Amino acid sequence: MKFKFFFGSILLPLFSISAPVQEEKVIDSMSYYESKKDWIKALEYGQRKSESYWKDKKYDKYRAISLRTSKIYAQLNENHKAIELLLKASKTPEVNNPKVNNPNIFNELGLRYSFLRDTLKSKKYYHKALKTSL
Repeated sequence: MKFKFFFGSILLPLFSISAPVQEEKVIDSMSYYESKKDWIKALEYGQRKSESYWKDKKYDKYRAISLRTSKIYAQLNENHKAIELLLKASKTPEVNNPKVNNPNIFNELGLRYSFLRDTLKSKKYYHKALKTSL
């Protein structure tokens, strides 16, 4: 009787507290490839997902994956490809809706043009990012 009381009231709660809690961290394939610095596979994944989102008309997800893919292109010093991708993402049907506007795309476009030393376009997109964020 004493053992059941001792086990039930003291040891059982002690074991349950000390049990390791494993936190499951979910990452997508693009994040995995980025962490492994496998840029080619990350780009392939990004292109597949962006085509899928475009086809399914999920424009918010399309803009997000395009932004991530363009940053990978920028790391590979392929700013022209990043700009092409961002320009297409900025022309999605919902981008003119003030509730959906994504100033991050315009900000990234300004950054990419500044790396190409095109100050007029860079300034244009920085102002557009500021205007849409307000």
